[in-house]
Amino acid sequence: MLGTTVVIAALIVFGIVAAALFLKSRDTQSPGNHEYARKPEFLSPAERSFFGVLQSAVGDNGIVLAKVRIADVIAPSKTADKAKWQRSFNRISAKHFDFLVCTADSVDPVVAVELDDKSHQSKSARARDQAKDDAAYSAGLPLMRIAADRAYSTNQVRAELREFGMSFGDHQSPPFNSDVVEATASNNSPPKCPKCQSDLVLRKGAKGKFAGKKFWGCSQFPNCRTLVPIEKLPGPQPTG
Repeated sequence: MLGTTVVIAALIVFGIVAAALFLKSRDTQSPGNHEYARKPEFLSPAERSFFGVLQSAVGDNGIVLAKVRIADVIAPSKTADKAKWQRSFNRISAKHFDFLVCTADSVDPVVAVELDDKSHQSKSARARDQAKDDAAYSAGLPLMRIAADRAYSTNQVRAELREFGMSFGDHQSPPFNSDVVEATASNNSPPKCPKCQSDLVLRKGAKGKFAGKKFWGCSQFPNCRTLVPIEKLPGPQPTG
């Protein structure tokens, strides 16, 4: 009899505790119990300074967006391997582009812009930058890297944007000219990758030995990572 009483008492106590935990859980999930505060600044002083110059450089040829989540711009290629797709998505899901230049009419992304300060020199930061570079390259989205500085030249930034395909001063043509980014050899016949025989496309390096220089890269990246200096290919060389 005593044992039965103890069991009943234990069940009652357990029920009371469970009910209390349930009510507490409901209370913490109530919207009124979560408080938020606006961050003191959306862009850092360095980002704000460059944002103004970038906007000025783009002018009416496009619009500039700041801190855009990469996964809202590009996505992993469709594949039957769900685990592979998820790994590819996880690689970019928590990252963002510092700035994104888009067409003024359809807001189509045309070039991503990264502002690199000293914090990008650490090993972990370089790994994150490489992940961004690889993702943008694979998706065919030009990515321009600008070294953070105390001041920027609007004309210089505009010249850099031209190198990545934006055109200025011609309002009758689209604001982005992909031929500058993916140029081909003469007679519209692109050179072939010496490794896999796929078409090569003209790229401009953001870092490493090709930083600031144009080179031929395989169109099958990242499956093929062949890079060829422009001067190594025979025949007429692309200009622009």
